[in-house]
Amino acid sequence: RVGSWSPGKTKEAKIVALRYLDSHGAVLIRESADNMAQFVAMSKFSLDSYLEEGRGGNGAASIQPDEEAG
Repeated sequence: RVGSWSPGKTKEAKIVALRYLDSHGAVLIRESADNMAQFVAMSKFSLDSYLEEGRGGNGAASIQPDEEAG
């Protein structure tokens, strides 16, 4: 579902992919956020920010997986 990860993904595509992983419990595993941040080549702070935005926090519109563009 997440597919391959490339540096050229848009922010929205990254949020959708991270939201999918989050909804399936990927961040519940100890230290998994550190591993995910390393895998997607972003800081843990950015990862947390993207996850929060994907969850609809900070006043941002929640992005649903069905809204991913191609």
